[in-house]
Amino acid sequence: MQTRLLLTVVATSAAALLFVACSDRPPTVDEICQHSPELCTDLNQDGWCYTERRILIKSRYNFQQQASPRHHFLLLRDLKDYSQCMELASIVEHRNEKQKQSQRIEAYLNSLERLQQLGDQAMQSDAPILLYWRWANRGDTKALQQFLQLRDTPAVQDHVLQHAFASYYAKTNEQQMLEHLYRSLRLYQPDERFIVEVPESLLTYYLQHDDVAAAYIWSRVAIEFGSETITEDDMHAIINADKATYEGWQDVADSVIEALNSDAFKGRPDAPWQLN
Repeated sequence: MQTRLLLTVVATSAAALLFVACSDRPPTVDEICQHSPELCTDLNQDGWCYTERRILIKSRYNFQQQASPRHHFLLLRDLKDYSQCMELASIVEHRNEKQKQSQRIEAYLNSLERLQQLGDQAMQSDAPILLYWRWANRGDTKALQQFLQLRDTPAVQDHVLQHAFASYYAKTNEQQMLEHLYRSLRLYQPDERFIVEVPESLLTYYLQHDDVAAAYIWSRVAIEFGSETITEDDMHAIINADKATYEGWQDVADSVIEALNSDAFKGRPDAPWQLN
């Protein structure tokens, strides 16, 4: 018995050391759940909300490693996405296994509880990104005013925060929205999590202003970075062009993608394709 216990301890320690040794790369979801099960066990275990669940687990891990305001904000966003997905899943009846449906309901209720807890913590913070969250999710107008006062300060020169400003100005000032979207792209670092909503917003803006070339180019950038709202077929249905034109636009999109991936993008509203 003692020998078996010793072997178990040694095996567990070896696995932990291997996990640490692999820390020069982000751990996989399976690795996170194996070594930090508390980040996974309150979530659904079936196939529903597969993508949202995996993103949330990685976000929880990042927040566990560094409880920064940015990771707090991203965790709140990812938890909300997961919760909204599970809300639908929880009302879909599982014909053969009622236990699975009950587990979905439990996971959904857990997500609501966690959202409330994390949100309450955010309400105590004056970090710029959480000031924005407080306004966008809890209607805190005082927090909004604090956030807007920081607009031109070094504290908000960050691609996530610039996207937050763009989201705020989307309904009131298109030019300001554009400025912040492009600034978000200029500030993006390749080792960070890309905000695919930025090129998606640019695609929408240029379609609304009948600039089909820019719209198509930004659609290709969005697709490359994992957009789930637009496809190449969608764009071909919206924008009718010949093969040579499509290829020319694709060349520009490829240059933008390469620049973003190498921290070389310098585009602005008046010069969208400026790469250096």
